[in-house]
Amino acid sequence: MPAWRHRLVKDIARVDVRELIDQPLKAGHPVEANRLRALLSKLFAFAVSIDWLEVNPVSHVSKPAAETTRDRVLGDEELRILWKGLEAKPPLLRAQTQLRLFTAQRGGEVSNARWADIDLDKGWWTIPAADAKNKLAHRLPLNRHAKALLQNLRSAAPRDQVMVFEGGRSCPLRGP
Repeated sequence: MPAWRHRLVKDIARVDVRELIDQPLKAGHPVEANRLRALLSKLFAFAVSIDWLEVNPVSHVSKPAAETTRDRVLGDEELRILWKGLEAKPPLLRAQTQLRLFTAQRGGEVSNARWADIDLDKGWWTIPAADAKNKLAHRLPLNRHAKALLQNLRSAAPRDQVMVFEGGRSCPLRGP
């Protein structure tokens, strides 16, 4: 943080944290202020865990702004435009996005999908607690589109491939 560049971590107090968090808040960016507070809390918690500090100066600084949950979903026409636009994208991105649409799962859950968690014969995908945002494992049925996409990926992938979407490799999927 440029504002604290020349300061020792032990010299940063709760008032300094509040002043820093107030900057995005005053600029009209309440979510950014919340994220900054969360980041600072984690950083200072780490400093406490390695005995650089006795107390986390963020611990009694409340979340600066309320956030509202999003409830917007894509309409039929937007979905058609998105689907058509995927044709021009790299196969890996296209397949990941299509699986997200077919399953309504978060991007991180799709990106972290492992073949060991997918039962194509029974049509189930078990998302482990470690990969779920709420840290609860859940089992989700695969609709015919998701199942066909995954079968296509499985047949094109090396047998020893652990992840459905191997990081850094180009996806062998051909076509939608």
